[in-house]
Amino acid sequence: MTDKDSVMTLHVFDTFSYSGSGRILHFDVLLPEKDEQRAIACARQWLTSIGDDYIRCSS
Repeated sequence: MTDKDSVMTLHVFDTFSYSGSGRILHFDVLLPEKDEQRAIACARQWLTSIGDDYIRCSS
């Protein structure tokens, strides 16, 4: 195995969520590909799993 084979590329999406109560949540989404729509979908899925009532999510 070469050094090139052992390198993992991650794309970091700086993400904000705005809840109906005015709370702002700031977190990162890490993905192996540069796909902003997938990053937002993953963020929404995570927000739903923690019970957050987000009204807007952006990356």
